[in-house]
Amino acid sequence: LQAMDNYQEMLDAVSALRQEQDEQMRLEGRLGEQRSQLSHAEHQVAHMSQVVREAQAQDLSGGGEQLLGQLQEEVDKNRYLCDQELPRMLDAQRARLAQLEGAVNEGPVSE
Repeated sequence: LQAMDNYQEMLDAVSALRQEQDEQMRLEGRLGEQRSQLSHAEHQVAHMSQVVREAQAQDLSGGGEQLLGQLQEEVDKNRYLCDQELPRMLDAQRARLAQLEGAVNEGPVSE
């Protein structure tokens, strides 16, 4: 009869241990998630701090008008590339392609 009491006590102890282990696993999982969220939040803070520093530096070195001027210069450069430079390069590549196709169509060179 005492063996049955010990068995029940051991069963209760094992059950309690298992519950504690399950709880520990859940807590460890939550801790991992929270660490991941913290890391992500720290990266966001660092990025936003950099953005703020750049905005402040821009503000000190001429403000919005200078930024607008730089953007306009970039747009003008890109427009030139699209309207002038790239079509010229494409024409040159097409001419080279036609030359190579002509050489291929002529057939093998005989000796």
